[in-house]
Amino acid sequence: MVEVGHAPQGGGSPTEGSSPSSYERRGPTWPFASAGSDELGSALGRCAFPLFVWTGDGVARLANEAAAALLGEPLTAVVGHPMLDRFSPRDEVARVAEALFTGSLVGSQAKRILTRTDGEEVEVWVWTRVVELDGHLAAVSLVMPTSELASLGRDPATPWRDLVAVAIGIADCHWVMRAITHDVGHVFGYDVEQLLGRSFLDLVHPDSLGYVSSDEGGPPTSPITIPAVMMKDPSGSWVTVCLLVAPLPAQSDGAVIFAVVGPPPPSWSTAERVTELEMRLRRIGAEIRAAGVLENVSILRSQVDHPELTELTTRQWEILSLLLEGMRVPSIAARLYVSSSTVRNHLATIFRRFGVHSQAELLELLRSPPDEADAQSTGLEPT
Repeated sequence: MVEVGHAPQGGGSPTEGSSPSSYERRGPTWPFASAGSDELGSALGRCAFPLFVWTGDGVARLANEAAAALLGEPLTAVVGHPMLDRFSPRDEVARVAEALFTGSLVGSQAKRILTRTDGEEVEVWVWTRVVELDGHLAAVSLVMPTSELASLGRDPATPWRDLVAVAIGIADCHWVMRAITHDVGHVFGYDVEQLLGRSFLDLVHPDSLGYVSSDEGGPPTSPITIPAVMMKDPSGSWVTVCLLVAPLPAQSDGAVIFAVVGPPPPSWSTAERVTELEMRLRRIGAEIRAAGVLENVSILRSQVDHPELTELTTRQWEILSLLLEGMRVPSIAARLYVSSSTVRNHLATIFRRFGVHSQAELLELLRSPPDEADAQSTGLEPT
């Protein structure tokens, strides 16, 4: 049950902010949603991930049971009480709170440390969007432990987890796509072959170009999220997606890794207000999971010379990256909230794509220099 508080609004005070793990925000400045307390509270209650709605004084006005469980206290002790002093580092939290409530930011995303009621410190991702609540400015935050990000994934057994499709890719300093996951077709209708070697900007509506490119015309040079980017699908129609971009670690050539979060499925179009708001909140879940996936798969930056990557899905990229980090099947399964047999099934597909028969062969192939890896895959000795 969601509880609603009605304390008066106050001035600026803390929340999450910018750090090396933060994503700046670009894009139109309209509120993410405009709603009354009752309807937004009902929408929060229908989501199983932790959500808070708070005002400029740092007080939680709405929350759900998942949020209370994350904090380790009853819901009655959350709503109507200060929440933002639970997050650190405090100076960054305060700085972004001020930016949100003065209109400088439409939203923010960053890693933070959450201190639970029992004193335990938990590393979390915090994703915040500006909303209009009862005619006043407010913010809605999804707070998810980094260890549980995969629980925001797609799972037919639990409808609330059935989020929008996400595709992950790698582009060079000119926005030319060098690799992209196979499920890009589910995002906005393209085959991988139609995108490789093509500039990402060719697909972007002129009104969105300023948000997705740097002054030099390449991709953004710092981590950034653009909530609404209009992109052309194969039929020539425009679809609105969310784009996340981050520079690849340890790269000096300007290459980036990006995630495209697809538009809501047609079934999300509904005249029922609470359902509409619920689906918007679910999309926050899809976006925050996409940021976590970007972090996971950044290890693949040195593997873009393998065209087999474009035959994999985003989930398979995720599994492969964890394997490259040295994780074993049971640990990968636990991290991604799936069974070990599901991980093994994905690995079997990955093995077929790369023409290998075991994890050892796969790791040897991917960790070899490109020319040596090519020789291994063709059965030839490198010269």
